[in-house]
Amino acid sequence: MTAPSESLAPPPTGLSRATLWAIGGVALCATIWGTTWYAITLQLGQVAPLASIVWRFGLAAILLFVGCLLTRRSLKLSLTQHLAAAGQGVFAFSISYSFTYAAEGRIASAVVAVIFAALAFLNLILFRVAARQRAA
Repeated sequence: MTAPSESLAPPPTGLSRATLWAIGGVALCATIWGTTWYAITLQLGQVAPLASIVWRFGLAAILLFVGCLLTRRSLKLSLTQHLAAAGQGVFAFSISYSFTYAAEGRIASAVVAVIFAALAFLNLILFRVAARQRAA
């Protein structure tokens, strides 16, 4: 006879593939985010902050469109989706980044980065209060 504990499979060791992908994604985002703040610091004083934002997001938009074309992803949006995207662009990016670039010229980059990252949590709270939506 075998003991009951022998018939049970041993617990898995190590991290799952999904967990490794998630960790890798966070590490990649942290690396890109960190170098972005460094690039902003170097860019300040060379070009007007608002012009920097236009160039930065214009280049990002071109890269996203090229990526969508290469992967054959649809770019069709309804009128409601276009309005939502425009609203997000104005409030979450244009205004927010204008203030961020202005702050970069006056206080340490690391402080600005921490405050800007904390805005994600404020956005979750505001979405809950204003739109009555819970975060996924």
